[in-house]
Amino acid sequence: MKRKIINFRDIGGFSNDSNQFIKEKQIYRAGNLSQIKSISPAFSSYKIATVIDLRTLVEKGYHYTRYDFKNVVNVPLVDKSRQLLNRKTLILISGKATEKDLENLMIDTYKNMALYCQDEINTIFSLLTEEKNFPLLIHCSAGKDRTGFIVALIQLLLEIPYQIVLTHYLASNDHVTKSLRGPARLLKIISFNRLDDQTLKPITTVRKEYLDAALDLIYAKHSSIEAFLVTDCNMSIDDIKKIKDNLLS
Repeated sequence: MKRKIINFRDIGGFSNDSNQFIKEKQIYRAGNLSQIKSISPAFSSYKIATVIDLRTLVEKGYHYTRYDFKNVVNVPLVDKSRQLLNRKTLILISGKATEKDLENLMIDTYKNMALYCQDEINTIFSLLTEEKNFPLLIHCSAGKDRTGFIVALIQLLLEIPYQIVLTHYLASNDHVTKSLRGPARLLKIISFNRLDDQTLKPITTVRKEYLDAALDLIYAKHSSIEAFLVTDCNMSIDDIKKIKDNLLS
């Protein structure tokens, strides 16, 4: 069943330097959920209590979720002015964009999440403070960029070593290749076939440079992800404790 859902994975099972483990079967990550039937006994076995949908309303229209989740919280992580397919991006793609141009575009997208999405991050992490919201599923369209960034923040807050977090983040490249053939084909059409598969790779893959771009901005101002959440995202110390109590064993 998991193979039918784009990039579906448990974010738990990893340990920090204090020998604490992120509890398994508490937070899952995925791409869009349109593959799940309205009634799916196999998926029901995960007993998902809360879904955090990071997509915009436009994206939700393209990939409609049929499964009857009881609690869906829509938190568009990137607003319309910074969407991948905004006017500036379309001009870039329809012109003579290079692989480096698109890599820089993705780096800017990650930077924007760290710089301008504090309210959305607060909403997401506030949901992690309440035990009733678990098991919880976080997803976007491909489950690689917005979901990857949020999952990295969660794991780093729980003091999972960076290299483990990075490896988990980069594993999206093994899970989403086939699912992105459609979007890649669309981008080729928009560009009048000026863009080939190699040029589009920055958009269809995740790269260490993307995650690092966001984290470098955070660590330039803060000593830790916890400090970032408290200072920039208005989370309280008590909120952070609740999240750790809910997710660490």
